[in-house]
Amino acid sequence: MARNRRRRHGEPADHVDAEPLDTAVRVAAHPRARRQIRATKAWAGLVVFALVQYLALSGGMSFLDAGVRALAAGVAAYLIAWAVAVVVWRQIVVAEVELLRRELLDAAERAAAEQAARPDDQPSPTPEPSFS
Repeated sequence: MARNRRRRHGEPADHVDAEPLDTAVRVAAHPRARRQIRATKAWAGLVVFALVQYLALSGGMSFLDAGVRALAAGVAAYLIAWAVAVVVWRQIVVAEVELLRRELLDAAERAAAEQAARPDDQPSPTPEPSFS
């Protein structure tokens, strides 16, 4: 265990309690993706539950057996919809990041071209301070 001691003014810090910046792209961190995935899971589960319940009851199955079958089908649809929605949104998020990267590169290239096209004798847009 490290010994805690107070450091004097001007002495370098031995330990910094800063966490590294997380730059990973995650579907769970995307607000639209989370909302859409939740909605997709819910609608898929409900629609498949209702459809299987209706089909089972219209086929002459008992209410309890139809309910169990509909519940199992609804849970399966929920999980399948979740997997499909995550795969789709992963592609969308990656495409959005790539689009943003391209836009930033284009903006940087335009700024560099404008800087190179400006003559050297032209004053800079920000005036130099004069100490007179």
